[in-house]
Amino acid sequence: MKKALFISALIVCLTAGVAFGELRGDGKSIISGGVIKSATITSPDIDGGTIDGTTIGANAAAAGSFTTLNSEDLTASGNIQSGSDGTDGQITIFSEQGGTDYSVVLQPHASMTATTTYNLPADDGDEGQVLYTDGSGNLSWVHVDYLGYYGVSWNESTDNYSRTGTLAGVAAGSSPGDNYLPIQAAMKRVVINTSGVVQYYLDPDDSYNRDGVSPSVSGTDDAGAASKLSDTGVFTAAESAYKGRYVHNTTDDTYALITAKDDDDTLSIDADIMDNGETFEVCTAVLNGDDGQVMVEIPKFYYRYAYSSNTHTWDIAWLPISTTGGEFVLHPAFVKNGQEVDYRYIGAFEGVGYDNGTSAYWQASGAAAATAWPGGTAIDTANDKLGSVAGYTPITYETRAEFRAIAGNVGTGWRIADEALWSAVQLLYLVEYADFYSQSMIGTGNTSYSAWNYGECIAKNGMSLPDGNGTNASNTAEDAIDTGGSYTNGDEVSEYMTYRGIENLYGATWEWVDGINVNDDVPYISNDDSHFADDTSTDYWRVEDTGGSGITLGGSDGYQQTLEQTRYGFLPASVGGASNTYVTDYYWQSSGWRVVARGGYAYDGARAGVFCVSAHYASSKDSSHVGGRLAY
Repeated sequence: MKKALFISALIVCLTAGVAFGELRGDGKSIISGGVIKSATITSPDIDGGTIDGTTIGANAAAAGSFTTLNSEDLTASGNIQSGSDGTDGQITIFSEQGGTDYSVVLQPHASMTATTTYNLPADDGDEGQVLYTDGSGNLSWVHVDYLGYYGVSWNESTDNYSRTGTLAGVAAGSSPGDNYLPIQAAMKRVVINTSGVVQYYLDPDDSYNRDGVSPSVSGTDDAGAASKLSDTGVFTAAESAYKGRYVHNTTDDTYALITAKDDDDTLSIDADIMDNGETFEVCTAVLNGDDGQVMVEIPKFYYRYAYSSNTHTWDIAWLPISTTGGEFVLHPAFVKNGQEVDYRYIGAFEGVGYDNGTSAYWQASGAAAATAWPGGTAIDTANDKLGSVAGYTPITYETRAEFRAIAGNVGTGWRIADEALWSAVQLLYLVEYADFYSQSMIGTGNTSYSAWNYGECIAKNGMSLPDGNGTNASNTAEDAIDTGGSYTNGDEVSEYMTYRGIENLYGATWEWVDGINVNDDVPYISNDDSHFADDTSTDYWRVEDTGGSGITLGGSDGYQQTLEQTRYGFLPASVGGASNTYVTDYYWQSSGWRVVARGGYAYDGARAGVFCVSAHYASSKDSSHVGGRLAY
């Protein structure tokens, strides 16, 4: 602006015939002896003359332009406009190369039909990221991998699988690894508080520790006392620095949960793992609930479903892309209570009971509901809570409604795992392995008992802690483990499975699933927990097939053979398969209003798995082999 004012003043002087002897601004000589000097003119009053042929004071812009601002920055407090009505604008950025110079030119597209505004990201992004628009001009950085999709097709007639998208040509029947599975690779164990706020993530390879925080307390046991950790003068911090963490016996690689601080020399632990002279370290994650619930974080993703020529196809993507195969839409798990959410959280462990009367989690025994809780009392659905913590046995023998109540008591947004969330996990598994046969892909887990006895079949939560965010399982032949009294309260149980941090997704105990009711084989769905209720379709919607017709599930028990042609979940259309063909998992049903449980339990053998489902139980049902899993 200073240059513009000076030039304007000079033109006025020339036009008005002002002598070149002297022109002053703020008392300084601007033109003297034919030499133009630098000066600042404050609030000049220019009443006449022209600039580039345009009369000063006219409404039209000048026809000319300033071509050079030598060694000066151009600063504007408002908008900068290039071009005008009838003339395209452009911005040219020169690159001085010494000899031949080059430039970058930014200009609008010749076929624009609307004004476009681009909102830039808040930072400069990370290596390997590109700019992505949401379709409304909001730009963000995303990894190149996020721009594609990947999935699986399954021909339910021939029972053949093939991979799609970026996984096309990769063999089915095993995981291709995290480098090919960006959405699954983002699943991770985390501790969140009652408001759903992340407190910290757990080490991806070892859930005993916080991610990036290694043990700082270590030593050598100097007493060898039963179920104690002893080292004179080592434990001087407050009890909260130890309780709820695990001690790692680094001599024989065993772990035990720290339950209390006795004094500065001794901690109490829940297993007798330390002998005199053995070394130890105190892990850094608090997994007993004092820091929050131990969950698995699942990132928001988009999906696409199609059915043609006996073939189901499921594709997933990070972003709502559109290809020749159709548009990707947000998975319904991420529309919670009518609001889109970036993450869903599912319990890393089967649900544990928190007794309001004693203000503590407790070890369940599978006893009848009326006397199961501490002190021989029944559940207090108004005040007791459901937890996802390590070191405790999961509760059972409560109805789905009772599990719903105590999950809701944790806080706003908490519930037991819902059908939408279950279907998201099932989809992520299926796309990863391209095979329904989860017991073959992952392992049998805790499904191999020859009879059911809670005290001998169920272990404390946390067997998968050494697996971190990984997938693993025990592998024991069906009915190979008896219940003849050789186990005591599950202390010797070694059977478990984990899928990407979700321990015992199948096996161990059945799990009630909310947000789905079935009446005479007709399923009704909701993902609004204010509407969750049993034996009703009010505020639920009937699941539809790809043609818009309401579906009816298969009317017989058996191994699932075909699935309903719907994008909402994995629901059986017919039975007739086997434990190692087609869907490979079992389906139970019954007439009338029914509630749903998933996964199977320790006595189900080959019938259990990721896609095992029961729509057999009435809403009044409670059992020692049916539990629930916390979700947010």
